[in-house]
Amino acid sequence: MHRTIMDTSFLFALMSKRDSNHAKCRAVVESLRESPLLPVTVLPEVAYLIHTRIGHHAMRRFTGLLSEPIWDLVTPDQDDFARAAAVLETYASLALDFVDATVVALAERLKVSTILTLDRRHFQPVRPRHAPAFTLLPD
Repeated sequence: MHRTIMDTSFLFALMSKRDSNHAKCRAVVESLRESPLLPVTVLPEVAYLIHTRIGHHAMRRFTGLLSEPIWDLVTPDQDDFARAAAVLETYASLALDFVDATVVALAERLKVSTILTLDRRHFQPVRPRHAPAFTLLPD
């Protein structure tokens, strides 16, 4: 499988054993040949969700995992933020949020066509610059 990039919904399900999609997300991660890319823009959103839905102890555990080699952290640059703004305008009717738009921008710059997400409503309609469509996992 090619490089992948993670969205908040996938990462939250992966971190929460109580989430109904946890097993599917875990199976996807275990099938990957390379560490998934993790946009730093996802981190505040997922940390907040973990804190409010699971607890502060889980959020602390998640924060401790950030330095582990289980994912590759990626940071948007100024061009990515400009592209994210353009994506938000282009897909205004979808009400994409900032994190979704930065995931798209990073995926385009890094030529990643597979997004690890449970958010089909926002990512399925998006047409990236580098591919006809994104592949969304899990199926």
